[in-house]
Amino acid sequence: MVLASIDLAVAEGEFVSLIGPSGCGKSTLFNIIAGVQQLTSGTIAIDGDAGTERAGKSGYMPQQPLLLPWRTVEENVMLGLDVRRVPRKKASYAAYELLKRFGLAEFARHYPATLSGGMRQRVALLRTVLFNRSFLLLDEPFGALDALTRLSCQMWLLDLWHEFHSSVLFITHDVRTGASRFTPGGAIGTRVNVPLAEGAKHMKLRRLASYGPAFVLAITLLALWELCVRATQVSPLILPAPTAIIQALVNNWGVIYDNTVQTLLETVLGMGAAILLGLLLAILLDTSSWMRRAIYPWLVVSQTIPIITLALLLLLWLGYTIIPKIIVVTLYCFFPIAIACADGLASAEPDLLNLLRSMRASRWQTLWLVRLPGAMPAFFSGLRIAATYSVTGAIFGEYVGGSKGLGIYMENATNSFAIVLVFAAILVTAVLSIMLFGLVSIIERLALPWYHGAAARK
Repeated sequence: MVLASIDLAVAEGEFVSLIGPSGCGKSTLFNIIAGVQQLTSGTIAIDGDAGTERAGKSGYMPQQPLLLPWRTVEENVMLGLDVRRVPRKKASYAAYELLKRFGLAEFARHYPATLSGGMRQRVALLRTVLFNRSFLLLDEPFGALDALTRLSCQMWLLDLWHEFHSSVLFITHDVRTGASRFTPGGAIGTRVNVPLAEGAKHMKLRRLASYGPAFVLAITLLALWELCVRATQVSPLILPAPTAIIQALVNNWGVIYDNTVQTLLETVLGMGAAILLGLLLAILLDTSSWMRRAIYPWLVVSQTIPIITLALLLLLWLGYTIIPKIIVVTLYCFFPIAIACADGLASAEPDLLNLLRSMRASRWQTLWLVRLPGAMPAFFSGLRIAATYSVTGAIFGEYVGGSKGLGIYMENATNSFAIVLVFAAILVTAVLSIMLFGLVSIIERLALPWYHGAAARK
């Protein structure tokens, strides 16, 4: 986009509307003024300063509200203060007072997904005002709203302008919006009714009911298995009946439990190491395109190496300790975590990154405030996949070399032709994997209430 022959001045306390058709460069001009893009010629002076570093010298509001879904309304309003490293308590107080001043205090603890379009625009406008109220750049902020809501928000904006005596540069392609004059001071009496989600009890019942078909299928398959074994008189040394497996599990629970604890310890430690390694690799992949091109192929290559070969080498290098098993679990689990998280980091919305850039946020602030929280749903998706592999990885490590664990227990039972005990250990392995998968899902719901709340409303 090329901009030429632009001569524009906005006096202190002045409200200037910039009107033009779509695609004529209005947003590009705003990005340049806000410091998101650099100009190649000409001069821009803000408060008499014509320096090239303009980021942070204006309050920039793009066309979309760009509220962070993992932050409450209050936390979204104080985003700019967080970028400026204002103490958390002081920033929270300033945000809440501004919300209270303009009638939005009751929504301070709500997530953006619970708000209407007009409410989100109001919150985005307060975020802009709290960051820099002296000079506001408003890039057609109400264009996507319906006529009544747009009129209400325009009146609300004029109230803000008269309250703070801000200098405002307002973009629009609607001549009526840019040329209209509203009588300031009129009270905005719009009340937004936020639809409430279903009660927590009903939501839990619905989630439990959704597992009904899977439960029915499992019972049906087990019943068929039992009937086939009894009808065909298959030898227990080949295929024991489900009831025999349960009986063997109960009778040998003491020994099985002791080995299960060992396997679970290896699994948890390996998963912890995989999470740390996966997050570190994802951040490295997101650091630069050069790092991604350098590291990503080797991540893929690492998955082509047979784990059994590495397990034997680890056994030779580190001996019959718990460390080789932990490393095997880590190698099993880190890849889906790293790739899922890296994809989540790379999918950050460009307009949101531009907003942080206009606030003069550092690279690490952008990572901490936007990229990493936004990547958490993808991270947990990878973690759930890894959780299903983890117990198998620990058992595989024990098979290669160990003195205790479910892998050793199954190996000894196989050598003794106690096939029913092998199936009992397999049952415990499956239950452990399901429990880990469920635990990850529970942690995800507790850590990302904004994500699951929005999904439930949809």
